[in-house]
Amino acid sequence: SHQPQMTLRLKMNHNKRSQLTIRAGVAEYIHAQKPDFQLSFTALAEKGGALPLQNANNDTIEFGLDISPLLTQKFCEPVVFFLQIIEDDGDTSGFGNLLSWSVKDLRGGEKYYYSSDSNVELVNNATTVSKIIINPYGWPPENLKLANDSGKVLLSWEKPLTHSGLQYYVVYRDGKEFRNTTDTFLILPYDVNGTTFKVKASYPGGLSSPSNTVVLNNDLHLPVAGSGYSLMFDGIDDCVDCGKKVHIADHDFTVEFWAKREPDAANRFVVGHGKWNTGSKGLHIGFRGNRLYFGFWGDDIQSDETFTDNGWHHYACTYDTVTKLQKLYRDGVFLNERVAKGNYRGEGSLYIGCMSATRWIFNGELDEVRIWNYARTEKEIAENRYMRLKGNESGLLGYWHFDERSGDSLFDFSANNNTGVLKNMQPLAWKSSDAWNIRILKEITDTIMIFSGYSKYGHPVSITITEHPQNGSVLLDTASGFFYYSAGKNYSGSDSFTYSVADDSLTSFNKILIFTPISSIEQMAESLTSLQVYPNPFDNYLLIQPSENEGLTQIMLFDVQGRKMMEFKAEPKRMLSVNTTMLENGIYLMMIKSGRECRMIKLIKK
Repeated sequence: SHQPQMTLRLKMNHNKRSQLTIRAGVAEYIHAQKPDFQLSFTALAEKGGALPLQNANNDTIEFGLDISPLLTQKFCEPVVFFLQIIEDDGDTSGFGNLLSWSVKDLRGGEKYYYSSDSNVELVNNATTVSKIIINPYGWPPENLKLANDSGKVLLSWEKPLTHSGLQYYVVYRDGKEFRNTTDTFLILPYDVNGTTFKVKASYPGGLSSPSNTVVLNNDLHLPVAGSGYSLMFDGIDDCVDCGKKVHIADHDFTVEFWAKREPDAANRFVVGHGKWNTGSKGLHIGFRGNRLYFGFWGDDIQSDETFTDNGWHHYACTYDTVTKLQKLYRDGVFLNERVAKGNYRGEGSLYIGCMSATRWIFNGELDEVRIWNYARTEKEIAENRYMRLKGNESGLLGYWHFDERSGDSLFDFSANNNTGVLKNMQPLAWKSSDAWNIRILKEITDTIMIFSGYSKYGHPVSITITEHPQNGSVLLDTASGFFYYSAGKNYSGSDSFTYSVADDSLTSFNKILIFTPISSIEQMAESLTSLQVYPNPFDNYLLIQPSENEGLTQIMLFDVQGRKMMEFKAEPKRMLSVNTTMLENGIYLMMIKSGRECRMIKLIKK
């Protein structure tokens, strides 16, 4: 039989082994806190071992997992192996230990790498992390930094911790070998924003693992256009701790946020507060089983619908102490409500991106988190979800709009100074947000109000339309900074315009896409019954509007060579936003299946 080139070997015990998830990963950077690439293993009952893993006992077992796919990545000599064991099912009765683990490597002979961690307790309802450092040739350079130096870029680093035999350094620019030097610095011409650098040390035996990677970021002072920036949470250990000054126990409140999710059935929570596993004292708002979930711990509500698309959506949860009603909203539309058993009574730290510091971590991007001390109405939620707040609004307890672009702090722009501290998050977690870039014109006679932008430093800005809409008109109210878009007589279901926001020296650009779900659009003539797909041609997003009468619809997207590029499901009456930025320009075929019916639609990405 085939013998794996690389095997993860585990010795452990746990009383609920079938509920565990094991992840094996690798990273280039020797001080990395998380893997660059990883494999995930579930259904552990199917793996080897002296006893069935599903037995409800804690007898010791040993088994191996094939992790050879790690070798298909760029890490021909991984320097850090990560092991993560996740027990995250909401059941607090699990217990066990990781007794030992190692990696068996058959490349170029048989080698074993053993972890120094032994008899490590597996954390209940959280993630246990262990790692092995493998350093085949020599230690890497330390503390790589970037700085501006009189219009040029100064790249500097420190010598390796151990540098016997060190010959020279190799500088990499955007992943490619760029320059060799014996100095511990390099002065470079002013470069493109977003350029990455890392450095390796050369020894007689070969190159070391790389230093930390730094990213050239010249736009920290750019004015903000539209929804600005967001934070990407990795679903493993990223979170933001906003301190203990938000008090909502025995009080009305509203929590609202924008989220762009990676859908899965796990516990993925956006806002957490209070105490873990304590009735009525553990607030957790986010997603469970792809449903919007709002809980006090044991006194909870969830949406009837599941949400599995990866587009941006606005979510809100409200609680009223008089009626005891918990309410859910998505994109300004009421979803569900229930009468709670009692008020929320928790106190403690407020977290963004998780339920608590190590549990139920969100996976995806977040933007515009707001907490109020009263239950907002459906009208207030719907009308203000695209609006930038001033921060001094009545009842605003906390307001984080995620426009820092870098650093380890998430500032609270309310008057309450609940500034958050980023935990375990990498510099590249800061992303450009397009949460507000897609607007829906429900009726052709409607007018849409669109926020343009601002300077977070309070500088005056000038706003200019750089590309006018083709099928409508847009006006700018210079006093308020809002655009007003109206459809024209030639409007056929979609439109767009581009604008700039500039201060004295820097300019940001933004593009707004406008759609209307009308079934008479010519490109939709081939759609299955009344299911609508638009726009066509498309750019970075596709919107899919299933009919009210169809059941669950399966949708697959193929390129012209017949390769399946995407697959997802659409539920009746629920608009689906599909992010297509990863697709190259060209022709695609969309297969739509509902029951026994199947149709094809030709789509063009431009």
